[in-house]
Amino acid sequence: MANSPEMFVCSDDAVVLARLLDDRCADAALATDEKGGLAEKLVEARIVAPRALPRGVVRLDSRVVYEELPAGPRRQVMVVNPRDADAAAGRISVLSPIGRALLGNGAGAVIEVALPAGRSLFVRIVEVGAHERAANAELVHA
Repeated sequence: MANSPEMFVCSDDAVVLARLLDDRCADAALATDEKGGLAEKLVEARIVAPRALPRGVVRLDSRVVYEELPAGPRRQVMVVNPRDADAAAGRISVLSPIGRALLGNGAGAVIEVALPAGRSLFVRIVEVGAHERAANAELVHA
């Protein structure tokens, strides 16, 4: 069901994520699958300069609307650094299964999200807003 478009990670985000993986404090707090999943994402993705990042690609601090497939709910979240995560406010950690899955993908992508206990979920990215640090960004529709 999942399509496999090329994944892109902004070089600015790659630096932050690599530091997160290297941080000794974070290492003690992170589960092996979280670290491994993020490291795998960075290896698989094409790292590009901010100006070369295709429009509508999920990066840190991006607002994202996704829907669970085949007919699940739509959710709006922001993918953030773990220290900024707040599920009640819709701010999900890039280390969470859905955060890792969304990162680097664009509007229209259908992705398989690996969940605990060997389960999985398919989601389609409906809209991606530019990261919060960019001014006056609009959502990109699939």
